[in-house]
Amino acid sequence: MALDHKRLLQTLLKRYGGAEPEALKDVLCPALIPIHTLDKQIIKLPKQSHYRASFTILITNTNRQLMQLGRTGKFVPKEYVDGGVWREIAKGRVIALNFEKRLASGEVYIGGNKAALEQALTQLSTGDYLEVDQYGASAKVLSGLVEYYLSRMVSGKGYRVRRMPEDVARHVGAYYFILHRRSTSWPFDAAEACLRASSLCSFLDCS
Repeated sequence: MALDHKRLLQTLLKRYGGAEPEALKDVLCPALIPIHTLDKQIIKLPKQSHYRASFTILITNTNRQLMQLGRTGKFVPKEYVDGGVWREIAKGRVIALNFEKRLASGEVYIGGNKAALEQALTQLSTGDYLEVDQYGASAKVLSGLVEYYLSRMVSGKGYRVRRMPEDVARHVGAYYFILHRRSTSWPFDAAEACLRASSLCSFLDCS
């Protein structure tokens, strides 16, 4: 059955108080801000544990609201913006602002050692973009999509899935993070690792 995209959009907008499509897009989709300059020299500042390179981005009327000290994002390739596959190259954080020069300066970093950052920098260029989650929703949506597809996948493999709430009042009882295997006919360990790594509130019920 073909998906009725118009009806889907109407359902989403109705749920969120008649929000405009542009508002929904901005909340769900991160902003893409082009890199202005990139300095690939790697340094580690005193009293800091991480290695970093440097970047700048131009402050415009479009991104001015997002340009605040401490703002973080993910560097994504130009190929993704042009229609390719999404991937994260490295992370970025704004650490200095000059509104007179309309310039934001920041650090390029990655969760890992110096060698990991060196490798990431070989893939990063001034043609790429800093992706900023404007309203903190896109990461949550991505996590929800992972949970949706994982639960659908394991249901298709004969498991009974119970998706636990994100929070449980203490008086309700125990809050389980347990996965139970129904059979050994499917590589359960992979599913278990995926669930735990994503901090998903689900477990497989074999009762």
